[in-house]
Amino acid sequence: MLAKITSYINDGKKLFIVVLLLSALMAALVDEVTSILFITSFILKITRRLGISAYPFVIGAVIATNVGSSATVVGNPIGVMIAFNAGFSFSDFIRWATPNSVIVLMLTVALSLIVWRPYVSELDARYKRNLASLEKVAVDKKQIVNFVIFLGTITMLILHHQLEIFLEEILSLPKGSMHNAMLLGAPLLWASIGLLIERHRAKEIVSTRVDWWTLTFFMLLFASIGTLEYTGSNIKIGEYAVRLGSIISNAIYNPELSTMLSLILI
Repeated sequence: MLAKITSYINDGKKLFIVVLLLSALMAALVDEVTSILFITSFILKITRRLGISAYPFVIGAVIATNVGSSATVVGNPIGVMIAFNAGFSFSDFIRWATPNSVIVLMLTVALSLIVWRPYVSELDARYKRNLASLEKVAVDKKQIVNFVIFLGTITMLILHHQLEIFLEEILSLPKGSMHNAMLLGAPLLWASIGLLIERHRAKEIVSTRVDWWTLTFFMLLFASIGTLEYTGSNIKIGEYAVRLGSIISNAIYNPELSTMLSLILI
């Protein structure tokens, strides 16, 4: 990856911009956690070779990742929750969320270049001096099968609504019975294909290459949210917050401060 990028980019400023754009793109296509882990690894690798601080570079990438993750339904867990609860498809996110995300991303890149102008200038100078050595970094080549699996997953996610309608017609299912089912089915299908291809390492992949802690965290988080909604506890908490805010507001005669104190106490 490093050799590929450095072979096409001979300017540190362009590298900074490309990495931020790549952070947002990966977040939109795979998810923000995967994106920032991969991008941070790349940034640390290249800044270590250049002998320059990675701090501004990483912060810029993190911001770009968060912006990019709002562009699609798979960018972050919030997008998935919105899609399931509001009935939005991947195409709806592309139509409404992606343009906003692109605009904010352009502003993010521009502001990053302004705020960290001295850092970008130093990065540019060091990058040009060390360009020849960077191109010699050994990098594992991506296998074509990995690209096919990735492309297949993204394509099915983008077309999930159309696929659901097609399957409902083929299987003679009630209209809407497969609503958003392919958001789960597409990743599971291609993950199964990947495990089948690497069947001799399937057990190792499932045991050590999956971040089960993160998956368990989000599973329990969504379960907790669902439980609060099912039992009506979220409504009670909201009512409690309103009453508490009214009491504090009457006591200190400051609506903004009373709201802030209510949220802190809750």
